[in-house]
Amino acid sequence: MTTTFRATIDMRWTDCDLLGHVNNAKFIEFAQDARIRFFAESSTIEWGRQYSLVVRHMDVDYERPLFLASSPVLVDVSVLNIGNTSFTIRHDICDKDGNRAARVDAVLVGFDNKTNSKLQLTDEIRELLAKYLIEG
Repeated sequence: MTTTFRATIDMRWTDCDLLGHVNNAKFIEFAQDARIRFFAESSTIEWGRQYSLVVRHMDVDYERPLFLASSPVLVDVSVLNIGNTSFTIRHDICDKDGNRAARVDAVLVGFDNKTNSKLQLTDEIRELLAKYLIEG
């Protein structure tokens, strides 16, 4: 059975534009905040010291607007695939009632800060990601 990580993110009034909609760039921030919580709360890896990840690619599908009254935002995080040096993580961004407003898929790569080059995913990272892997 696949596990999904859920992050609850409170919106700030500055997340909205003059029309009262959440700015499209904020959706990427919501995904990033959820991803940081996912890695911090789901593992004991010392991210940044022991191992780094960088975003290589990101796709965003905006499905409906969010408003300040949509808060808190719910972001469900799951994993689509796991490669040798990279993986794809999915972020479903929903309003407080669970209605999906956007889907963000991001490819992340293991990264060596000393050599500025990609790294193989460790067994520990693979095990963590496998718990959230969407099957099928």
